[in-house]
Amino acid sequence: MTTRGTSFALVLASSLLLAEATALAQKSAPVQTTLNRSKLDLAQAKRYAVENNQRVKALRHAVEEASARRERSRSAFRPRAGIGAGAEVEAAPPEAEAIGIGYVYGTYNLFNGYRDVYRDKIAELEIEKAATELHAVEHELGIEVEAAFHEYLFRKTMIEAKDRALARNEAHQDLVKRSRMLGSISETDVMEFQLEGATLRSELVALKQELEDARSDLKRLLGDEVGAAIRPVGEMQHQHVLGKLMDYLARLKTTARPVKIAARDVEIASLERRVAEGRSLPQVDVEARYGYQASDQGGGGNKPTATVLLQARLELFTGRDASWEEREREAGSFRAEAELKYEINEAIRDVEVRFRNLSTIQIRSELERDVLENARRYYSSVLSEYKRGFKNSADLKAASELWSEAEVRRVALDYDFIKLRLELERTLGAPLAIEAMPGSHSHKAPKDGGVSP
Repeated sequence: MTTRGTSFALVLASSLLLAEATALAQKSAPVQTTLNRSKLDLAQAKRYAVENNQRVKALRHAVEEASARRERSRSAFRPRAGIGAGAEVEAAPPEAEAIGIGYVYGTYNLFNGYRDVYRDKIAELEIEKAATELHAVEHELGIEVEAAFHEYLFRKTMIEAKDRALARNEAHQDLVKRSRMLGSISETDVMEFQLEGATLRSELVALKQELEDARSDLKRLLGDEVGAAIRPVGEMQHQHVLGKLMDYLARLKTTARPVKIAARDVEIASLERRVAEGRSLPQVDVEARYGYQASDQGGGGNKPTATVLLQARLELFTGRDASWEEREREAGSFRAEAELKYEINEAIRDVEVRFRNLSTIQIRSELERDVLENARRYYSSVLSEYKRGFKNSADLKAASELWSEAEVRRVALDYDFIKLRLELERTLGAPLAIEAMPGSHSHKAPKDGGVSP
């Protein structure tokens, strides 16, 4: 092979080895879910928070731990094997002679009052409890993220509403300044709108600070790795809940975390009671040995022997330990049943109260939509009449404030609806069926084309 060919072969081999090493490193490196963008929507925020939350990671390991514990409990259904070794002294000193003992053995439990069966079922229920806890924490984390996300959108919407009010006020100042130059109004009319503008700008500064606080709360839930420049995208929604109260109450026992945990505790307490009762039944084991055994076990010669032992044991007196354990487990079973009934009643009460409050807010929000439209039309009429000289500055300012207040009330009701919906979802342990109404916070300009909101 020529020198050139040898160099090419070496380069090719090195490239292949480097590619293989890179692939192995990528496979072995831990995968970290990161956000490489400043903008994120609600679904991205929830997904990122769940994947990077340390509490969620710990509970996932708890599920694995419970699964391993269950597999460990199932070892009671399998035989055990081992080796034994020792020495047997056949006579007293000084004529004592030590004989070596060595054998293999296997043991298997045939019956122990079904206690292993019940313990296996308990271990299975513990897995379900751990999984329920994991799903509940993921769900509640999603609720916390959504609450922080909507708080940010609420503050942003309030800033936009305040900006529109400030823009209207500045347009009003231009109108009154022209009227002042014509001598039709006094200087106090101009000062009135100047004072309103200063008040609006002060409120705007406070709202912007609240917006940054909401961004910080969301960043705290997502983790420091997301960076400080995150900017949630989306708009405040006017939502309706679909379905009836009885539909959600019917799902309560299968979705609410406290109810599901309490139901599993009832089953576990019942099984633990059966385990305690199983102590009053005999335990039957079989053991087989082969090898050089002690004389009292069929050995003592120079040849290996095989023995099979079937043994049954029944405890007749345990210092009343068994009876008190049964009393303890019985009381624990009654306690678990009482706690389940308590959790069901509490969940039903919370769902009923919050669902009715949601319905009330939903009705008020629909009424406020009409109020907002009427306030907008009233402002348009007052503005038109002001330009024709039929209304004064106080009328114009009052009409603009009515519009702003109606807009703020509508946005605040929609935000209250979302917060209460999230609290209801926390109690239910599952999302509600909702419908986002189109055009939730659209804003129309006055029809006469005077001052845009």
